[in-house]
Amino acid sequence: MHSTIILSIFAAIAVAAPAPSNVPTKGHHACFVTKFADLPGCITSGKPLLRINGPFSVPANQIMDLTKLPDNTHVILSGTVSFAKGTLNADSALVTVAGSNIKFTSDAANPG
Repeated sequence: MHSTIILSIFAAIAVAAPAPSNVPTKGHHACFVTKFADLPGCITSGKPLLRINGPFSVPANQIMDLTKLPDNTHVILSGTVSFAKGTLNADSALVTVAGSNIKFTSDAANPG
């Protein structure tokens, strides 16, 4: 149940504000996550736009760790990200976020 609540909160944050059409989604300003293994490299890339493109699954007993995002990062969630069942305890978050002025939006064309 806890997993569902955290995922729902993340989805609500992401859906709260659709990505405006003038947000760069290609090129040297963006880093694309198309599988879980892409996440650490994109977070440390220093790029101001992180686009999480599902569908993909977070492996069992892993979290989506966004605690090292650079300040002022814009995260766009596109598609579906699922979490494999594992042994994380009930107090574990599925997604963690830290940073200053981190903005989450959803891809209105592919909300998941």
